[in-house]
Amino acid sequence: MSLPLVTIIIPAYNAERFIHTTIESVLEQTYPSWELIVVNDGSTDSTEKIVSQVQDNRIKIICQTNQGLSAARNSGILQAKGTYLSFLDADDKWHPSFLSQCTHTLETNLDIAAVYTHHYHIDESDTVLPTQGRPTVSQSNFHKRLLEGGFFPPVTVMVRANTLKQHGLFDTELTSVEDWDMWLRLSKEHYFQCIPQLLAYYRVYPGSMSTNAARMHRNRMLVLHKWFGSQSEHHSTWSSTKKQAYGFAYRSACFDYLQQNQTRQAWQHLKKAASIWPQTLQRVDTFYELLCGNKTKGYRNQAKTISVAQNANEVFERLDTLLESLPSPFISHQKKLVYSNAYAALGMMHDEANDWTNAKKAFLQAIQRNLYLLLSNGLAKRLIRVLLGKKVWQLKETMRESFAKSN
Repeated sequence: MSLPLVTIIIPAYNAERFIHTTIESVLEQTYPSWELIVVNDGSTDSTEKIVSQVQDNRIKIICQTNQGLSAARNSGILQAKGTYLSFLDADDKWHPSFLSQCTHTLETNLDIAAVYTHHYHIDESDTVLPTQGRPTVSQSNFHKRLLEGGFFPPVTVMVRANTLKQHGLFDTELTSVEDWDMWLRLSKEHYFQCIPQLLAYYRVYPGSMSTNAARMHRNRMLVLHKWFGSQSEHHSTWSSTKKQAYGFAYRSACFDYLQQNQTRQAWQHLKKAASIWPQTLQRVDTFYELLCGNKTKGYRNQAKTISVAQNANEVFERLDTLLESLPSPFISHQKKLVYSNAYAALGMMHDEANDWTNAKKAFLQAIQRNLYLLLSNGLAKRLIRVLLGKKVWQLKETMRESFAKSN
């Protein structure tokens, strides 16, 4: 029985720097039944020459005037012959088993429209960065979670071609987050399944499209306008789902601006997020991301590389100012919860940096403001560990592992 064909689409604009490495990762796939469509989107460098030198009759080049990422992907879709589609940007790459793992999952789960994998972050020299992308969301909660923002890049996805075409092509009005818009459309009616394996390499470096905070935010607003309509009425009249989606969009912009060292703009967007959806400040992960400061993707969540004390001083100082500028009912009712979450995030970061003395101080500050944090298994475990002390905890873990091996 013949294997189903996978169409791989690479949109390429002035991609000479990485395009050969990207194509090599396709040629190294263990799954043989594929066609590769490279859409040369008006490149003025040697992109076309590099691609044409690769000798493989499964590779096709489409040349067009520069029309943007969405239009380039659409050109590939219209020429695709495959049962499945995968979108590989010209600076990303795959693990050799990416196609085989994705096709197997789709072939054996006919109710699934698309799959996505976990991914590495790599830099300009192909070095694997410390932080990995490991998003795993249940099918029942997938669309709701996706409304909070995209959480996996196109390089991780394989989708049934017929399903995607039923929902239209990529929106050419969008100059970023066009993949998020597409996955929102698909996930409203179809299931996505995670393959919890690191099978893709997502490149992050200065100047890449995902590092432009203003453009990313502008396009997020366009996508949400498509989903929820006008913002003309006051947000107090919005549905809870709309408030949450916009709150997360402004929060994402905050983190993007922080990574570009645009701190003032970052906190302006966080204030907007909290004004629309106050629960933004009731999430520990909000403050953890703030404490990461200007660390970029691939380096965030690496507490040992972060100036924790310096970042904490700035976060708490700016948080004081932000809360004072919000409506007074918000302050009186929720201020303790906000600071509790901030201290909990600080405790987590100190803990991960092996600074257990300051971790203990921060966790105790958090619990003094909100005893219910003790009901969180993860936080309670961290607190017990720092209270016991590093040596006692390590001894306990060693004894537990020894007991497990003996049984």
